[in-house]
Order: sequence, then C-alpha cells, then structure tokens
Amino acid sequence: MAVRRFLVDKSALARAGSPPVQPVLAPLLERGLLAICGVIELEMLYGARNGDAHQQMR
Repeated sequence: MAVRRFLVDKSALARAGSPPVQPVLAPLLERGLLAICGVIELEMLYGARNGDAHQQMR
C-alpha cells in the first residue's frame, strides 16, 4: 500500500513554528509524512549563511 506524503517548500518550513502552520506540519513531521524534492533542497542549501550551516543542513 502506498504511503501518502506531503511536499513542503522552503517557505512552509520557515514558518513551521508559527501558530497557523505548526499545528498542521507538526503531526505530519512526527509521522514522517513530509517530503522535499531536489529543487527545494538546493534552494535551502543555497540559502545557508556559511559553510557550517551548509554542512548541518546536509
């Protein structure tokens, strides 16, 4: 049986702790149902402030 996953983008992840977004994303994250694609990963890595942040994201 296929597992439904939810694709999240950088803006949703940046707002993950805000009151309107947190109650939606937190349960999905806890259940391992959130996913990102290669383009989103590249966007996040490009936005790293320094080499240490870049390595931590990987």
